[in-house]
Amino acid sequence: MKTLCMMIGLLWGSFAFADSASPANTHLLKETVLQEFTLVNVSLSDAIAELRELTKTKSKQVNFVIPPETEALSKEVTLDLRGVSGLDAFAMILRQTATHAEIRMNSIWILPNP
Repeated sequence: MKTLCMMIGLLWGSFAFADSASPANTHLLKETVLQEFTLVNVSLSDAIAELRELTKTKSKQVNFVIPPETEALSKEVTLDLRGVSGLDAFAMILRQTATHAEIRMNSIWILPNP
């Protein structure tokens, strides 16, 4: 239980306190405000690709990994958001697809919920 609480704390902390040197570039999700983010019945990989495109800079982008087993189980995403952070949009995508995120090997891995 203690280990689980520590892991959750580390994951939350990596998003909440990420700075410009974060290996997975998680700071881009936190710092970017999406004026409009609309998705209609798109796959998880398409939703993440759109989020990556909207949060990237000239030289940096968020590093996402979606294993095949996650893609096979995920549902379609429909969102219509305005004035939200990239992190909030990412959380909504995870919620709709019944997935969660873990930081592994300098990337954000999107995995099925246990």
